[in-house]
Amino acid sequence: MDYRIRVRLDPAAKQIIGHERLTWRNPSPEPVSELWLHLYLNAFKNSRSTFFQELGGQRRVARSEDGWGYIDLSAMRLEDGHDLLPAMTFEHPDDDNADDRTVVRVALPAPVPPAG
Repeated sequence: MDYRIRVRLDPAAKQIIGHERLTWRNPSPEPVSELWLHLYLNAFKNSRSTFFQELGGQRRVARSEDGWGYIDLSAMRLEDGHDLLPAMTFEHPDDDNADDRTVVRVALPAPVPPAG
């Protein structure tokens, strides 16, 4: 897997805006028709995330006085320009917490063949 990440800090908006190019090859002997990605920072999006729910009311993590931190995906495209964002869904594989936004599933327009 190869990651190429460009970011810039917008101190006035208190945001980091970035672009990432991810290159992935299918290491399995089977075609892959979807990708699963973790958006770890979304555990700090609000008090309804699974992470905060599992704290059971204990405050082990300090929230910034300016608010919560999270990742907002505004675009996701294949190299050919195909827009994947409409095929993205938030999943909650560890529990039934529909408010958790830490895991996404992206259906691909065509399966990636082995070694593809």
